[in-house]
Amino acid sequence: MILDKQVIIDFTTRQLKGGRKILSAERLERMCQDSIEDIPRDSLVDIREVKIDSGLPGTLRMLQYIEQIQNPYNFLCDGTPVHISFVDEEKELSKVLTGYFRTLK
Repeated sequence: MILDKQVIIDFTTRQLKGGRKILSAERLERMCQDSIEDIPRDSLVDIREVKIDSGLPGTLRMLQYIEQIQNPYNFLCDGTPVHISFVDEEKELSKVLTGYFRTLK
């Protein structure tokens, strides 16, 4: 599965049993737009603390991740703030890296 912005939006805004949503579309969009510099560091979850049960189906593993990380766009990794963003076009990582390294010659 390619994990892009639309996949995250579709997954996190769907209704769970009982009508509860994981995140509202508005809150998710705010998270995406937030600048990592403006978010208090103590409110970010360190991704190293996130534990996923690999025996669960993919959708439940995604749910575990979202519930634990709280903000899929902004989090910590070993104390370093990380902001993830997505582009609207699909490119293979190998092609992007090859193009980048060719520019270094």
